[in-house]
Amino acid sequence: MPFPETMPAYGKLLVDPARRLWVTSYQAPGERRSHWTVFDSVGVLLGIVKAPDGFDAYEIGLDYVLGRYIEEDTGIELVQVYKLIDNTSRNDRFE
Repeated sequence: MPFPETMPAYGKLLVDPARRLWVTSYQAPGERRSHWTVFDSVGVLLGIVKAPDGFDAYEIGLDYVLGRYIEEDTGIELVQVYKLIDNTSRNDRFE
């Protein structure tokens, strides 16, 4: 398969109830790690949120993230809900 001349600028866009825009970088096939860059409603960068490896978010609420997690060893797909922790001293994260 020929290698593409360019890669997509982003992978997924989601908007939460607070009208924040969540943008994840493009993931190459087989890549399991994702980071979300979060912007407020006027485009100001709020920070970067690290997602667990193998997790694909489908819905972002004010204090949770809902999505699909694929176990690396077995390939089993699970629905996961993570609490979104707001910690201003560090980047946000899922728990």
